[in-house]
Amino acid sequence: MHQFHTRLYNPDYELRKINTSAYTLDVPILYGYNITKHGPYLMNLFAGPRVSYIFNETSGISTTGGSFRNLIYDESPNSFSFYLIGGLSTTIGHLYIDFRYAYCVGNSKDLSFKVNPDELQTSQVKLSRAVNELSISIGYLW
Repeated sequence: MHQFHTRLYNPDYELRKINTSAYTLDVPILYGYNITKHGPYLMNLFAGPRVSYIFNETSGISTTGGSFRNLIYDESPNSFSFYLIGGLSTTIGHLYIDFRYAYCVGNSKDLSFKVNPDELQTSQVKLSRAVNELSISIGYLW
């Protein structure tokens, strides 16, 4: 589970920033291949899909006047995202290092929203839900 934030600055609509915060539950299904396994050294390649369920999402805008409001989306966002993951991990003795890249292939549509709840038309401001990630993990195994 992780949390992500998005910030956008758009002076055309007198917006100072748009904050989006969401928690996700991730389910990766990865296939790994040992490149080398000699003594205390181990190196693996892995790849596969990941499904993320987005819950507890909040979005808000702050304008140049200093006011802050929640966003009103035209349609409810999709709660699922689909990713392709590739990576490399290595173990040297008790030290573990892992590099992963996740590319969003689903749920990358732009969401339009109303800046002012009294407006009848939707503003042209769009917020993309596609998130590509690069992660590096370092650990000690005992």
